[in-house]
Amino acid sequence: MELKHLEYFVTCVRAGSFTKAADILYINQSSISRAIQTLEEEWETTLFLRSKRGAFLTIEGQEYYNKVEQILLDLDGLGGNNNPINNQYVTFASFPSNFLSSVYAHFCMKHKEEKIIFRHLSRSTSEILRLLSEHLADVGFIYSSEAQQGKLSRILQKENLTYIPLCNALPCLYIGKDAYHNHSGKWTVEDVKKQSFFKTHYDFKETYHDLSNTIAHYSLEKKLAQAMVVDDGYGIFQFLNHSDYCYLGHFWLDRDQTIITNPGNKTVYTQYIVLDSYDGPITLGYVIRKDQPLSPYVLDFIHTIPSCLHGNFFI
Repeated sequence: MELKHLEYFVTCVRAGSFTKAADILYINQSSISRAIQTLEEEWETTLFLRSKRGAFLTIEGQEYYNKVEQILLDLDGLGGNNNPINNQYVTFASFPSNFLSSVYAHFCMKHKEEKIIFRHLSRSTSEILRLLSEHLADVGFIYSSEAQQGKLSRILQKENLTYIPLCNALPCLYIGKDAYHNHSGKWTVEDVKKQSFFKTHYDFKETYHDLSNTIAHYSLEKKLAQAMVVDDGYGIFQFLNHSDYCYLGHFWLDRDQTIITNPGNKTVYTQYIVLDSYDGPITLGYVIRKDQPLSPYVLDFIHTIPSCLHGNFFI
């Protein structure tokens, strides 16, 4: 038996299933199962009753859980700040975003000396909502269009979640460096239609759904269907820096509803055109559980976003 086996056991009890425990601990479910099996063999008892609804402690399992929890608390007191058991986890989930990744990096540096383990998960909107409803994330950041409000409201109500908007956005064409230098004069609708595009894996489920009317106005359906695919925000910037491809995304506005300007970042090429929107308002906001108060760290992260938006430009 190892100390980590006790940690796995306690996490399974608190999560209510081996699958959720594996997600929380970032390990395979098979590792959880082997650890529990090891404990059951050494203690010569059955700790859990398994069913389709989850894992539930037996009477003997509850007795062992009480003892193990006390053991870990005692070790916590002995180990001080260097004891990994004493670490607190805070998990943020968001759609793939260079901006939020940058905010997350600065946030982690701010709390570098504190006894906290932060995790940032990039997921689709539906996956973010699932993580929150299953208590696998503390807060989720999503964007929502006017057309999505009805569907989103129904899901939030069903899962006992709530959505708080932070700022507005407009559709934006990010222009590859070569395409920008090869073009002279003002960009027109016809110029936009002629461009080659790339996209991320999430764009068809997320961005393009929010911008369906705008896409139709610029006749970009076929172009976007045949677009090259990159994996994340880093890939987006590499394409913009080294090609004539364009990217259709969002352009965030600050709380005063004014367009954010680029302060002159020399390491990343970010030429863009803000397009007219034909899909109504689009908002960036966060989703939380109604029944769970936010930790000071989550509140601090949320409050960091508006200040980072002002005067800075990110996808």
